[in-house]
Amino acid sequence: MTLTVEDGTGLAAAESYLSVADTDTYSAAYQPQNYALWDAALDAAKEIALRKATMYLDNENAGNWIGTISNDTQALDWPRTGAVDENDVAIDSDELPVLLTNATAELAIRAISENLTVDEDSDSSVTSESSTVAVISESKTYLGAKSEQKKFTIVNAKIKPLLANAGNIGRVSRG
Repeated sequence: MTLTVEDGTGLAAAESYLSVADTDTYSAAYQPQNYALWDAALDAAKEIALRKATMYLDNENAGNWIGTISNDTQALDWPRTGAVDENDVAIDSDELPVLLTNATAELAIRAISENLTVDEDSDSSVTSESSTVAVISESKTYLGAKSEQKKFTIVNAKIKPLLANAGNIGRVSRG
């Protein structure tokens, strides 16, 4: 199945914010330690990773993006109208921000070798844990339960300027 990449027009069938070729370029430039895994993967696996990365970004940030979707038939949360970048410069309504495409690449590179999300089993939630090494003991108790969900710090930092709930005044969510 061929990957349908959002081109800025709000495609109804778009599956990814970035192409395999563009992710190859990003990986070589910014993630050389991970490039071998990405480079060795078949294009079909890379396309699946890009779909997962895009789905992760849209699912995790639904309702929190700045601006509003460009049209009601688009498949993804971007492109958007009324959005501005980290320098308060307007993002064209037919543009995908570099911060978004870079975050997509970061997640896709990871998705080649790991799951981006963890299914939570309510029966196996950790509410406390402890460990002892020699004479040093540590114990933690969690309010509710410890989340097993992964956090992607670099991805969150990249997209933070694109989120309305990140202190970005005057920015609105998906409408």
